[in-house]
Amino acid sequence: MSEDADGPRVLIVDDDPFTRTVLRGVVDVPPFTVVGVSGTFAGGLSAARREKPTVVLVDLDLGLGRLDHALALAGAAVGEGRRDLRLLVLERDVANEDEAVLERRRH
Repeated sequence: MSEDADGPRVLIVDDDPFTRTVLRGVVDVPPFTVVGVSGTFAGGLSAARREKPTVVLVDLDLGLGRLDHALALAGAAVGEGRRDLRLLVLERDVANEDEAVLERRRH
């Protein structure tokens, strides 16, 4: 995978503000650089086209629950002639989360 001289460029797309914050905190350390964060598919698509990340972390649900949306983000990030993207699709099993964790996320 080819990256910029500064390392992998990461785009985070997740509809949950808490998850976006945690992912950014975990990922935005050298050699990684978070080049965009979005809470919507449309915002993620725009950021992917503009920033051309080499890694996209995307929530499978995004309120849409469709893998083709994740693939569309990947296509926008890759653009013409590039084949160096890594797509990581995330999914959370809310049914098994601790009630205290869910309560903290509401605030």
